[in-house]
Amino acid sequence: MTNDNPEIMRMIGDMKGEFGELRGQMRELMHNMNNLTNKIDSLSSRADQNHALPDEISKLKERVALLEIAQQKRDGAMSFGALFLKSPVLAWAVAAMIVIYAKLKGTGYVQ
Repeated sequence: MTNDNPEIMRMIGDMKGEFGELRGQMRELMHNMNNLTNKIDSLSSRADQNHALPDEISKLKERVALLEIAQQKRDGAMSFGALFLKSPVLAWAVAAMIVIYAKLKGTGYVQ
């Protein structure tokens, strides 16, 4: 009976084609899901390997803070020393001490 109606046969053929197309799309979706699953598994294994990074980062931050404090102290001491050595007050003080030493020693350099 269905063989007699060509319109029904054409509709059945169209449905078969659409069904095949749907099967192909479903197969492609499954392939994409499998690829995503592999990528997620890879990311999770990498994340498991890097679980200690936050602890290491906090330790490095503490170390950097201590080093910065030490550097600031060193820079402060060096800048004070450099400022003192460059000042004319030091030269005058050293010259005055030499004169006083020579007067007290009485070596005849200064009268």
